[in-house]
Amino acid sequence: MQQILDGGQASTSELEEAVQFYLEHHPNVKSGYVVMVSTFFGPEKALWAEAVRTLRDRRLKASGESK
Repeated sequence: MQQILDGGQASTSELEEAVQFYLEHHPNVKSGYVVMVSTFFGPEKALWAEAVRTLRDRRLKASGESK
């Protein structure tokens, strides 16, 4: 996770939001399966990146709609 922060790929708050988003919305979690932290933040599956992208897209759409 430190590499993600050091590389500027996401902020701490974005990663916290990504974890919450994953826990609330990922279909695997809904069926009772939660990945390990190392898998969530790891480079292979990069579930954190998917969640951050989704959250950023939602923010962009929301800011565009409010203008």
